[in-house]
Amino acid sequence: METKVLVLASAMLAHAAVAAAQDDVAAVRQLASDYATAWYAADTGGLAAMVHGQLAVRTLQAGGRLQEGDAASLTRAAASGSAERMPALDIVVFNVYGNAAFARVGSGKRTDYLQAGRINGQWKIINILQGAQP
Repeated sequence: METKVLVLASAMLAHAAVAAAQDDVAAVRQLASDYATAWYAADTGGLAAMVHGQLAVRTLQAGGRLQEGDAASLTRAAASGSAERMPALDIVVFNVYGNAAFARVGSGKRTDYLQAGRINGQWKIINILQGAQP
């Protein structure tokens, strides 16, 4: 009898853990989608709300140079953009582990790699590596 109870309890805990992990993946996917949508819409307020205040943005330039930026430079770049039509997106959530996640947002022109963290229950983008398509 005790064995059956332990097996049932273990199965319930495993199911709850899988459901929580799926919820986290969905939340990170939504964050990545919201990031791309805000970028292409030049929605600086939306971008500012989804990034950590100490965001680090790095853009890989030709010749291997790295251009560095922060949350303010990201929102300035979005504001000065053309608010072009958003292309089809390819969003991949590579990993969610505890309060950390890693995802990719790809479009026809560029690919951004996002590192996110769950802060006070809310996912925020902490680091972005931007690169143009080869």
